[in-house]
Amino acid sequence: MRMLRKLLGLLRGELHVDRIKAKEAEVQKLKAGEHTVDIENTYIHISGETPYVRFEGTETGAADKGIKEDSGTLKIYDFASASNVMDLEAHASRHVEGGADPISGLTASQLAANTILFKIPVLIPDSPQTGLAADSTGTKWTSNFKFRIPKQNVKDVVIRATWTASHTDSTTEIALIDDAAGNTVCSVSGNAGTDAESTNYTEANLTDDGLVYAQASVTTASATTGATFDITYVAVEIKVAVS
Repeated sequence: MRMLRKLLGLLRGELHVDRIKAKEAEVQKLKAGEHTVDIENTYIHISGETPYVRFEGTETGAADKGIKEDSGTLKIYDFASASNVMDLEAHASRHVEGGADPISGLTASQLAANTILFKIPVLIPDSPQTGLAADSTGTKWTSNFKFRIPKQNVKDVVIRATWTASHTDSTTEIALIDDAAGNTVCSVSGNAGTDAESTNYTEANLTDDGLVYAQASVTTASATTGATFDITYVAVEIKVAVS
């Protein structure tokens, strides 16, 4: 009767198990069609095309995932979406063998936002100026000092300045200018300012790795002839974050 049940199982394509006892070890062979699974005391051997081990949870919010061999590598596979979650061997190649398993070849996009953040100050050396005309509009000073800003990983560019005016009815704008296009990258404005900082960085106005310079312009002229303004200093702060 036992053999008859086994034969019926084979005809139906069902799984059957043969137990082979040898000394103290027990080998269990599972066969289903052309696939064979050997289970011994220390390992499980699955033979077949793209074999896998599947874990289908039944609890609330459970996943249906497993480990699958495909095209020569092991992958975490999502059976619900029929897609690979991760190539385990490709992931392993990012790690250095031994030690505390440090990560190798990590890219900026894989880091959390602002994981590495630093600021680069650039003091405009020729920015101290006195007696600049404030009784007419237009550009009154342009720095001879220029420098480059590569845009990679730049999160913000701030211009900071202190300036005074002889009369309260003039408005001065101190700006960082893109040398190639003449666009304003960022700027501060007012009749006077003490350590005034910009909050209007426009990335699109900055040419990648292009030259920039500082500039002071009067946007509203004083009604008093001979009115002037002085610049104490101008500095630029570049905020760079790797993330």
